[in-house]
Amino acid sequence: MFDFRKSVKDILQQDRDQNIVLKAPAKINLFLKILGRRPDGYHEIVSLMQKVELFDTLHLTREGNTILLACPESGLPEDKGNLVYRAAEAFFAATGMKTGIKIVLRSDRSGELRRRGV
Repeated sequence: MFDFRKSVKDILQQDRDQNIVLKAPAKINLFLKILGRRPDGYHEIVSLMQKVELFDTLHLTREGNTILLACPESGLPEDKGNLVYRAAEAFFAATGMKTGIKIVLRSDRSGELRRRGV
């Protein structure tokens, strides 16, 4: 599992073979009001969220010179249509790192919800 004492940037710069595994907790919106659209395409919102026991797992590996996103068996987009891909683009733009990354996003929310009878 990921050691939060080191930053993702530090690990990616130092060890090409390091595989970082992150858990991204899911949440539900108890309240959501869209106030308007921002110039960057995102929305201004007012929201009240609650974390739930479900999560996505992200496996990050330094690889190649582009962003490669795989979302096996999920039906999720594996390109700029996915927020994970856009976050990786923003990360590389902000850090100035010149490397590629392979991201495997595993999301089993629907299976977990079925197991819980939701």
